[in-house]
Amino acid sequence: MIRGTDGSGKTYQQRLTESACDIVYCNHGINDNQTGKDILQYRKDLITFVKVSRQYNATPILVTPNPQLTIGLGTTPNSKRFINFVNVMREVAANMAVDLVDNYKYMSQSLNVFTPITIFPDGVHMSATAYRQYGYNLAIPLVSAHRLAMKGDNAGLNGSTFYTNSTNSSIEEHGARCGETFIWTKESNATGINFPVIFEHGQERFGINELYWGSSAKHNYFINNVTAYISEPRKTYGSIGDIDWDGMTCIPKKVFAGLNVVGVLIDTATSIGTGATFSGVSLIGGSFNSMTDQSGGYLADDYVLNMDAVALQYPFSSGSEVALLDTSGNANSKAISLKLTGTTLRLSYWANNAEVAGVDMSSSVTAGTYYTTIKLSGTDVIAVVGQLMARLSLGVDASKLKVDTKGQPFHVIRR
Repeated sequence: MIRGTDGSGKTYQQRLTESACDIVYCNHGINDNQTGKDILQYRKDLITFVKVSRQYNATPILVTPNPQLTIGLGTTPNSKRFINFVNVMREVAANMAVDLVDNYKYMSQSLNVFTPITIFPDGVHMSATAYRQYGYNLAIPLVSAHRLAMKGDNAGLNGSTFYTNSTNSSIEEHGARCGETFIWTKESNATGINFPVIFEHGQERFGINELYWGSSAKHNYFINNVTAYISEPRKTYGSIGDIDWDGMTCIPKKVFAGLNVVGVLIDTATSIGTGATFSGVSLIGGSFNSMTDQSGGYLADDYVLNMDAVALQYPFSSGSEVALLDTSGNANSKAISLKLTGTTLRLSYWANNAEVAGVDMSSSVTAGTYYTTIKLSGTDVIAVVGQLMARLSLGVDASKLKVDTKGQPFHVIRR
């Protein structure tokens, strides 16, 4: 490319003279490695690329190539040698104060979620899905976005480049974990927010920090312009009058490490609510074990979110109950109940301390210890007790609940 011997017939200087480009990305490295190029010459060429770009008022950005496997078109010698080219590019970027998009790192750090063959089908080149993420990562030097690496990390509006098409919105402080809250109302056209965040590792799920309230509209969630989830964080359970500005919606979507643009859009056509909110993105943990004390005191360090399942061995006797409680404010009122009365086992859904709907799982249950699960599956709750199963529609996604088992240990399964 520098010398014009790559088949184009023009040197890099000639191309810049003829082009009105402001930014030039350099992603060279794979062919340099596979053709046995001298790594010192590779370093010199990168330095020349940076100097010439700046000479012609173009901003250079270095992009590390994707990892090389030892299968398919890849070979063991090339795979072992390749990291040296990657490290040289990183060194040149650091020494010459050049923006670096470390796609080698982001693709490597996505292998905790995606299999190698999914990302690199032939061992050398990436899949269409991975290339698409690769392209999004190229925007990292152009946006301001928080980086999230560990459970509990939060990305808020402050310091982030975000976009909205809403004409009726505001930013207010209401004590959400991510900081201030973006609030917008439903309009005739679909409106929402696009919010960039950089995941340092691939994620199987993440959280949207938003308000759970009685007038929430239905939300469509997107990751890099691809639908990821649909939810309605509307309070119709527990203590309806207590809203939760620090609510958390789990987005059960596998995503690559790197730049992910999280979109939240009001579903204008089907929403019965009036608006939506967005405070930011959080990394939520995986499955966890805990218990409650005899009075129902909650001893876990996390809550039950939408798509979670609570699993336990529970000693049922007449009057015993496993409940999921609303955590809004200090209400701790019952939201979902699984209770044995006499020999009748009932799954029910509660609001303002009154049952809204329920279903009898069986009228002939013998007291005893049964393997029990309660799963929040979208807008439904599914309960399994021994060989019994029942499904109950809540109409909305329930989230950020806590378990009351009266002293029994439980396990929250989060996939």
